[in-house]
Amino acid sequence: MQTSTADSTGQGQLKFNDLTSNWLKNAPSFDSNGFNRDLVVWFCRDLLPFSAVGKCGFSGFMQKNLPDMSLPDRTTLSHAALHDVYDAVKMKVTEDLKGAETLCVMFDGWTDKYHRRHFLGIRVKIIRPDWSPVIITLSSNACEAQDAAGMVDHILRVMSKFLTDEELRNKTIFTTHDGAEAMKKASTLLHSQGFTHCLAHVLHLLIMVDSIKNVRDLMGLVKKSKNMVNKLHYKGCLLKEEAENEAETAELESLLQMIEDAKMEQEAEEDVICLEDDVEHEKECETDDSDCAENAATSRGGKAPAFTTLKNEVETRWNSTFSMLESLTKQTKIVDKTLRRIGEPTLQKQEWQVLTQVKDFLKNFQSLTEMVSGETAELSLIPLIKAEIKTVCQPDSKDCEELKTLKKNILKNLDKRIPLTESVLQAALLDPAMKDLEILSLDHTKKVKLLKDLHSSLPKATQNSSTSSEEAADAGDLHQSTAAVPEANLNKRQKLLLKHSGTSSQQKLEHEIESYLATKADPMLNPLEFWAQNNVSFPNVAQCARYLLSRNAASVPVEALFSTMGLILNSRRSSLAPYRANEIIFIHDNFDLYF
Repeated sequence: MQTSTADSTGQGQLKFNDLTSNWLKNAPSFDSNGFNRDLVVWFCRDLLPFSAVGKCGFSGFMQKNLPDMSLPDRTTLSHAALHDVYDAVKMKVTEDLKGAETLCVMFDGWTDKYHRRHFLGIRVKIIRPDWSPVIITLSSNACEAQDAAGMVDHILRVMSKFLTDEELRNKTIFTTHDGAEAMKKASTLLHSQGFTHCLAHVLHLLIMVDSIKNVRDLMGLVKKSKNMVNKLHYKGCLLKEEAENEAETAELESLLQMIEDAKMEQEAEEDVICLEDDVEHEKECETDDSDCAENAATSRGGKAPAFTTLKNEVETRWNSTFSMLESLTKQTKIVDKTLRRIGEPTLQKQEWQVLTQVKDFLKNFQSLTEMVSGETAELSLIPLIKAEIKTVCQPDSKDCEELKTLKKNILKNLDKRIPLTESVLQAALLDPAMKDLEILSLDHTKKVKLLKDLHSSLPKATQNSSTSSEEAADAGDLHQSTAAVPEANLNKRQKLLLKHSGTSSQQKLEHEIESYLATKADPMLNPLEFWAQNNVSFPNVAQCARYLLSRNAASVPVEALFSTMGLILNSRRSSLAPYRANEIIFIHDNFDLYF
């Protein structure tokens, strides 16, 4: 076993050496400062402060293992070496963006807790030529402008570092954000072909704004629960005594951690600045929360308590309510006795039962939130999410009155919050595992029409760029090659073949769509994996897939960006220049994508 561990460590060291040597070959200025750049890569990936090079621990380690190596100071690392690594990663990002036809731009705002400085985070989702999806961090830099025009100017300045104006004009842009009015206006100014309201945020609006807040008795219990968490905070010793008295110590640590997390989430919620529209609630939640970075990595199950903000580890604020209820209902007897012991009010038996039912119900939404909070979440997930919500909200004779009302409120607002738009249905049809599901409520004729309409709406550059169509033409498969290519772009041979084939391009497109819809695919296969294998068989439908499946259903990746920013701009590095913090996070997020 010891030999195996040693081998594993050696392989890890070799892998690290390979990584640094590979990226260094592509660095813009490879020279004797390569060691400094290696240190920058190390520190950025692990979010270590550059001042670590001057600490006695690091110096002692280097003197023992590399006594002849002259160590740089923090200024050397944070200036020339950092810029070199940034430029090396930037070259790779630029190549990726140039090769993509469609960009899904995700952006959101954040404010750091030390200087109250506003930042704008920007990440982009693309589908690479091999059909692999990738999310790239472009920037998380200071942006004082809070209006739509100012945000757009900032975004365009960031994009200009990677693409020329002409290259950007030739891209199709989609946007995903939290649906705030300023964000919508920014999408319009960016000439977005369509914006997606972050599905994780939509779940928050549906659960909290539309439902829980409108159940008076339930909101009263939620407020009581918050008060109990406040009273139980720092009462771990008393909770431990009660647990020992009840011989229920097995899950005490879990209970204490959950109470700690719930308390921290409450405190974070107080820092959130929300702007709610009184009627439609569409302007809600531009958040100005921030993170205390210490121990954030341990917030899910670690021993050390983590300061978790709603823009940090908790993707949507409704989740803080669920965490609170879960912590309190974990061991109600222990919580109840501890509160009585310190002379604080507790809940009646019936109230505990209500909270337990609501907690069990909300657990269904936790799994849905986790599903849409992944790195990539296609629009085709939306019908599945909506169908599952309808299922879990079906009435049950055992439901308490508060839960019955909660379910009714959710169902009442479901269509408003999660509409099955034309784009969503088209995305679902481009997912082979979903195209035949009854939840879409589409007959065959409607399916064909939706895909034909989507293809006709594709930008000309997208229609004309299909190399697979040209390959199919060379093979003599006219049905695939000229299905929807404008006649002006066909060569003479293709025009003659088309003229004498007796079939119009639209008929051939319809034939291809019919063939695709009749295909039986592995339901476990990711839609992009399917198109990687079948884009030659269905070249025109594949163009539609590359175009539409580039859109992301949630902007959670940007919220994760702010989590990392909180780890960088912590109490010990609060004076770090924003542009330098931006370079650090750019390397941290993107390095492993390319090296």
